[in-house]
Amino acid sequence: MLFGDTLHDMLDYTGLKSTHLARELGYDVSYISRWINNEKLPSMKNNSDLFHQIGRFFVDNADEQGFRMISDRLGLNELSELSYEEKEKTIASFLNEIYNAQKASLENGGISGRDGNNCLLSRYVEPEQILTEIRRSLSQLKDKQENIIVYNTIIDYLRDNIGILHEILKLVEDANRRLVVIQIVDMERMKKNLDMFCQAVVYSMMDTNRFMVKMYEGSFRDESNVEMLVVRECLMMRKLTDPFTNGRFYLISNEMSVIRDYYFGMRNSVQNKNPLVEKITSAELGKENYFVNYLFQWGFRHILTVMHLLYAEQDTLDAILEEQGTYDKNPSFKIGMFNAEKSVVIFKKPILQYIYEGDINLQGGDVAKISIKLRIRHLTDIINRLKSFSGFKLTIIEDTNPVLNYAPGMPSIYLGNRTGHATSYTTIDDSYIFRSLELIYLFREYHKKLENLADSFAMRGQDVIDFLSNSINFLKLLDKKEQ
Repeated sequence: MLFGDTLHDMLDYTGLKSTHLARELGYDVSYISRWINNEKLPSMKNNSDLFHQIGRFFVDNADEQGFRMISDRLGLNELSELSYEEKEKTIASFLNEIYNAQKASLENGGISGRDGNNCLLSRYVEPEQILTEIRRSLSQLKDKQENIIVYNTIIDYLRDNIGILHEILKLVEDANRRLVVIQIVDMERMKKNLDMFCQAVVYSMMDTNRFMVKMYEGSFRDESNVEMLVVRECLMMRKLTDPFTNGRFYLISNEMSVIRDYYFGMRNSVQNKNPLVEKITSAELGKENYFVNYLFQWGFRHILTVMHLLYAEQDTLDAILEEQGTYDKNPSFKIGMFNAEKSVVIFKKPILQYIYEGDINLQGGDVAKISIKLRIRHLTDIINRLKSFSGFKLTIIEDTNPVLNYAPGMPSIYLGNRTGHATSYTTIDDSYIFRSLELIYLFREYHKKLENLADSFAMRGQDVIDFLSNSINFLKLLDKKEQ
């Protein structure tokens, strides 16, 4: 267990905030955040009493339920039964023990042992030390394509403070290689980590020529603690738990016979399964009658990375299509889909790009540009629709927020009640279809989390109407200036 993870858990179990702890200790909250995010260990040079101060903070501010959770989850003696002084000493001693173990491991380079082709790394190592071992193996590869299988753990390999998979991607990119990642996930486990799981799915659809992720559902009820990463003909990395001390380690192995057994065994287990998200062309979607099924559903949920029509009165719609010269090519506009109940989340960048530049997606085609006059009419229609129909909701979210950050090439996601697909407008002919009904339900929950972001990260309701009204006033001034 890392010092930062422990401190994070203790704050979480007691309902206390890092800002409260920073104020108590006299530190800037950003410094405390670096501890919690495992970016830095506390310096003891100028404060040898630090852990006792932290202990007093929890004793003074936590309630009995919080102490019971700390005791149960972290394996401490029943704190609620101890005196004030005993609670403080127990917490201080516990934090001191974890701190010293992590510090000693780091001073030893994080390597607990090396035997031939196997290297055992302490759980306390920093990411760079793990990557050093991975680089040693990758540098010996001659193939131009690496196949990686990740078993049961999107969470740790995409977590900011570890980022192992992200760093492997950089190494592959630097070496001019192609990477295919097969991600086997336990859906039950991932439901408990909705944000991180859905982020990983979104980023997996940001396909490039050198990187592809295929996700498959697997069941790990008998081996729920096994976490593994296997690179074909290269290395295997597995997380192990010491049954006596509960200490955790990374075993990195270059034993080819073991790597091949694991790699082909795991690959074969998904050979006949559909991926959770499948890359597919628009033409192939059409052959499946997917869009027909999608359009005739209700309760649409969209997460947009480019501006769409969203809503337009028929005369505005006709004018836009006529301006673009696509009037006769888009009969699907006339089936009444604008009247459906719909909740849209859109990043701020694309809506600003529409206001200033006129960039918009028209019914799955390339991004088009709309004239200022038609932008004014279109935004006016959206405002009127928001005011008159409660089933139409629009939430504008900050590009950087706690749930999902905007990135170039990120796909827009379209969810019906029983369908889901995504399109990245950098490669317009490529779409991604959600093959798992359970995944669709999870993404509808994820959409709700984006929709309900704190006010500092999202505009909704009257704030959206005011924002669009101000945008119309700006466009009118711009139009007048250009005349």
